[in-house]
Amino acid sequence: MGMVNFIGKFIPNLKSRTSCMCELLHKESEFKWTVRHEREWQQLKNMLTTAPVLSFYDHTKKIKLSTDASKDGICAVLLQAEGEHWKPVAYASRAMTKAECRYAQIEKECLGLAYGLERFHNYVYGLPSFTAETDHRPLVSIIKKNLNEMSPRIQRLMMKMQRYDFDLIYTPGKHLILADALSRAPAGKSVSATEEDIQCHVNMVSSALPVSDTKSRQIAEATAKDVQLQHVMRNMDEGWPVGANPQFYHVRGELSVVDGLLLKRGRIVIPQALRMDMLRRIHEGHLGIEKCKRRAKESVFWPGINKDIETFISKCETCQKHRSKQSKDPMVVSELAVAPWHKVGMDLFHLRGKDYLVVIDYYSNFSEMALLTNS
Repeated sequence: MGMVNFIGKFIPNLKSRTSCMCELLHKESEFKWTVRHEREWQQLKNMLTTAPVLSFYDHTKKIKLSTDASKDGICAVLLQAEGEHWKPVAYASRAMTKAECRYAQIEKECLGLAYGLERFHNYVYGLPSFTAETDHRPLVSIIKKNLNEMSPRIQRLMMKMQRYDFDLIYTPGKHLILADALSRAPAGKSVSATEEDIQCHVNMVSSALPVSDTKSRQIAEATAKDVQLQHVMRNMDEGWPVGANPQFYHVRGELSVVDGLLLKRGRIVIPQALRMDMLRRIHEGHLGIEKCKRRAKESVFWPGINKDIETFISKCETCQKHRSKQSKDPMVVSELAVAPWHKVGMDLFHLRGKDYLVVIDYYSNFSEMALLTNS
């Protein structure tokens, strides 16, 4: 009914057309669906998908794409400016597959945006500019980042969306009524080429991870037992409360889950139980601190990893025993001056709130000093 009320300004005699259904909204009314309610509901659905509610597409007017994703469906509504109001041009929705239902919430929202652009390609492709809106604020910031700063699934979706010229804006969910309603009642399931394309890209990324299958399973098992990482994965699926898991909150748009592994971009997030073992592997060969950091940056991650590497190496007995002592720089012999003022030295110094310039003649050691002004 929220969707009906939102575009009710375009439906003539709305109150009389929804009288039966409105009766069911009263607290004291018993919810009993009858033939009258069904007939009224079918009439409403017909009105929502025909003129005067639906508008004829006009590319010269402002266009807006409204998208949303629920726990099991995605949807898109193409809107067109009519005076001070937005009227729908077309609707689209579908249920998510089992694989898509396991996406993080930000990946679901990005999937909904890509679905809307793909579904309404003939309307929006080639437009000099149009607006897209979402009720998921993190998505607005993540799409402004470089591709290598995104999770594999979002990377693939963004590559498909780069041909469209649109500005993504945040709209609170209470104002995203049409898309929100459709995402909660999606059409039937359909396996799209987009899902297969995304899964292919994710498989390629996961197969390139620098760990064996045995080690990968070991990390996945430890991840399933790690309380913090399980909390992070729940937030990825259900949405991030402000301030939740502060160590991961600022990189939440870069996280994804593949085969039980938590990834930050293409790096495996190591659970607490395996971090000491991973530090030993990183330090194999007793490389220096900077080289160990570079090695870790290629494959693994956890909050504070750089500091842990520094601490681990500073306590390595072998490194402390054999590290080379820093020798003093050798003295440099200066060229001798052959005449007064043939060679001079200059420097600045500060004394009692004032700046001075001192000049020394290398031949006679005679010095001159000048007070510097503010300018």
